[in-house]
Amino acid sequence: MNQVEVKRVGVKSVFKVLVYLLSLPLSIFFVVGIVASVIGMSTSQLDWVATFGPFIIMPFFFIAFYGLLSMLIAAVYNFLAKRFGGLKLQVQGLEEKAE
Repeated sequence: MNQVEVKRVGVKSVFKVLVYLLSLPLSIFFVVGIVASVIGMSTSQLDWVATFGPFIIMPFFFIAFYGLLSMLIAAVYNFLAKRFGGLKLQVQGLEEKAE
């Protein structure tokens, strides 16, 4: 087994991974908000629109907030990894596993 140390992570790549991970649950929120708002408007129940309307906007705020937070965490990790060392991982290559 080889031991490697992660000294730096890409700040943009951390944001991309977060967007990929949040895309499915937040798209479900978005669809639920759209469907419930349409049902509420068609049945004249504005309580539904007031309740589920934010589900349409919330995914965009979630991605912005958690994206910026994850980028900040990655930048702090990069800063601290230079001074104190990075994350140590043990990796095993496929050719080592076959032996």
